[in-house]
Amino acid sequence: MSDRGGTISDALRDLKDKPAWGLTRTHGSMFFLEIGDPKLRAGEKKQHGEWHFLFQMCHWRFEDANTVLIGSDDSPEAIDDQFRKLQLQLFDHAEIVSPSNDLRIVFSSGVCVMTFSTCSQATDGETQWQLYTPSDTVWISYTTGRIVARDANE
Repeated sequence: MSDRGGTISDALRDLKDKPAWGLTRTHGSMFFLEIGDPKLRAGEKKQHGEWHFLFQMCHWRFEDANTVLIGSDDSPEAIDDQFRKLQLQLFDHAEIVSPSNDLRIVFSSGVCVMTFSTCSQATDGETQWQLYTPSDTVWISYTTGRIVARDANE
């Protein structure tokens, strides 16, 4: 729960049927995933979606019903190549999986992305993923399994 109103589950439900695009690897296996209409926010050089994820200190994989398409341990070149090819289409639904608050997002194309924690001694100093919202709230999932909402401008 958040003092900002609503929960992370509420925020994820708000993404239903919005276009998913802009898979961009930033460093190593960290990447952005854009959701919704493109927006250029004040002070930013990169155009993001109305909503966007930043996946950081977590393992992840994209898969469909038949195969693992790409994973966080693949080479940067393989990740970049697959990200250029992936057609996610629309955000269908997502779920938070306890106890580590891993994330599973399913797209209308049948592709899904899953994150998973691999450390039992994590700290709140490391972030699995962040979800930036149109209202300038950012949902932060720490590697400890704790999820909080903060003002994105803090």
